[in-house]
Amino acid sequence: MDINTDAVVSELNTKKDLILCNQNFKPYKHIVEKILNEERLSDEDGIELYHIQDLSYLGLLADYVNTLKNNNVVYYNRNIHIEPTNLCVYSCAFCSYSRLIKQREEAWQYSIDDILNILKKYDGQDITEVHITGGVIPQQ
Repeated sequence: MDINTDAVVSELNTKKDLILCNQNFKPYKHIVEKILNEERLSDEDGIELYHIQDLSYLGLLADYVNTLKNNNVVYYNRNIHIEPTNLCVYSCAFCSYSRLIKQREEAWQYSIDDILNILKKYDGQDITEVHITGGVIPQQ
């Protein structure tokens, strides 16, 4: 793969200008300077970045580092997502589909054979990950 070095340098300079002209730069000047000088961030810097309210600015910083490290090369995976059950002993606020054990009649639960049959549908496809997640139920 040929990488146009001039294009990458130009892109990095543009991103650097955007980082420095942003109003959010000043409170994080010490961290931004480390990023622009390619210095390692400390644990404390990471915690401070975690508290940045402007996610677009945080994304701009991350994109700058990504471009610096990876040029314009981006990788991704092709995954499928299998949820063996929606039965769960927890009621997490972020979950929109789980059913508590007492709601068992509204739930689903796949067997290992069911899961293998789902996987067979993807034979020959360019899948790089099988992501299995679902409800938490005690051993029955």
